[in-house]
Amino acid sequence: MLKKTKVFFTQVKEELKKVNWTKRDELFASTSVVVITVIILGIYIGLVDLVVTRLIEFVLR
Repeated sequence: MLKKTKVFFTQVKEELKKVNWTKRDELFASTSVVVITVIILGIYIGLVDLVVTRLIEFVLR
């Protein structure tokens, strides 16, 4: 059991060396795009919700 665990972690270490890690500026740019997209979609969905709510209230009165 101990030998298998050691082999596993050795293989994990070798695989992690093959990973292509993202550079800091690429990570920042990608994160910025995601945050801006979420903000824009949040505003859009909020406005659509407001308009639909007002329309339903108008129709029900």
